[in-house]
Amino acid sequence: KGLYAHAPARHVYDLQGRWEAFSATVGLQEGVHAQGSAVFVVMGDNRELFRSQKVTEIATEDIHLDIKGIQTLSLIVESGKETNSSCWAVWGSPKVER
Repeated sequence: KGLYAHAPARHVYDLQGRWEAFSATVGLQEGVHAQGSAVFVVMGDNRELFRSQKVTEIATEDIHLDIKGIQTLSLIVESGKETNSSCWAVWGSPKVER
């Protein structure tokens, strides 16, 4: 399970401060062209909590964040280059936990 997004993209969630942790594995969709890349950003109440390195076709990165008290969580995907061609990003198994 996952959230798919073609950069630039933003998923915003109203957490109402009720959750304690966020986790996901980020990467590019399988089969994406070699020139594809993306940067994954997690914002909590308009504050940057996480920014990945540039993720390419074979790279993934695990995210584990403390989000206690966060009201609004934003999952953002930026292009890892000047254009956004082949920037098919995946937030794999994203979840919030109490």
